Amino acid sequence: MVSRIPARSLLLALLLAACGDNPAGPIPGGGDPENISLVRVVLGPEGGGEALESTRVDPDGAQLPLPPGPATATLALRQGVTYTGHVEILNELDPEAVVNVVEEIEAEADFHRFFYTLSCPGVTVPVASFNVDTQIPPAPLGTTFRLVVAADAPPTGSCALTIELRHFETNKGEGTGPNFETDLALEFPVSVSP
Repeated sequence: MVSRIPARSLLLALLLAACGDNPAGPIPGGGDPENISLVRVVLGPEGGGEALESTRVDPDGAQLPLPPGPATATLALRQGVTYTGHVEILNELDPEAVVNVVEEIEAEADFHRFFYTLSCPGVTVPVASFNVDTQIPPAPLGTTFRLVVAADAPPTGSCALTIELRHFETNKGEGTGPNFETDLALEFPVSVSP
């Protein structure tokens, strides 16, 4: 005798199988922090000019969110310049199946938020410049952002940009509540010059 599955139960099972992901769970598809092998920050000067970038690599994906190898470059900022920025996060552990983790974070934007902290006086990343999630009203996500260097920012060769990615168990609201895990917390060296 063949048992019949009610149509409603079968539809629910198919939807769950098709989704294959819990948005409140860890980053899907190999995007868990232990599978992230590369984090890059890219800053393009508004009005033109060569983009700045710095990368931190974790070749076997075993270190993040702990600090992996050193940054590949210092982000050499200029006084009075505003930069359009974005982060790239990849799982390159299988070169034939590279996973763009940022796409997955954006697909689950309501559960993630980036934080950018600079130790350089006069350099800020305004939250209002972040791209946003799908909540109503929309709240900051921050895979794209603007970095503003004041015209009177003091020159320095030894400050840092810290990038933190928080993952929330429920919709994050503004992303400032306590119910989160830290997926990434990486520091990139920064300098400021005239």
